[in-house]
Parts: sequence; C-alpha cells; structure tokens
Amino acid sequence: MVKKTIVFMLISAVSLLMSITASASSQTLEGSWQGTLNAGGAKLRIVFKIVRLEDGRWKTTLDSPDQGAKDIPVDETPPYAATACC
Repeated sequence: MVKKTIVFMLISAVSLLMSITASASSQTLEGSWQGTLNAGGAKLRIVFKIVRLEDGRWKTTLDSPDQGAKDIPVDETPPYAATACC
C-alpha cells in the first residue's frame, strides 16, 4: 500500500513539475520547487530539490513534509525537463 502511494505521488509530482512554468527567463531548473498535490481528497505539500552534478546529469529528490518524508530519490530527471522549464 505504501509503495502504491509513493508511486502515485511520484507520477503526480512529475506531472506537477512539468506544469510549473518559470517566471523569469534567467531562472534555471536547479533549486527547490514546491507545490501542493491533491491526492484522493488530501492536500500534501511536496518539494523537489534539483541539482546539476559535475558530469552534467541532474539529481532530484522529493520531500513530502506533511508525511514526514525527506530526500526520497527520484530515479530519473528527464534531460528535456531543463528546456521545458526555462
């Protein structure tokens, strides 16, 4: 049950991330991105922390403060996310 909830959260969170638009052209994907996930009637705050590694790849982790979850690794940050965002 917990695994299904996490998978649902990740799928929903990726959708949220892709719907975020940058407010300034100088803004980059790197940083903390916050939003609220509507999950089956519950509203959960989520935070994506995105950093660019020295080799050029992206590393993303997910926090769910309302559930006490922190630094959940995201398997992959799509390479097109940077261009979709900024």
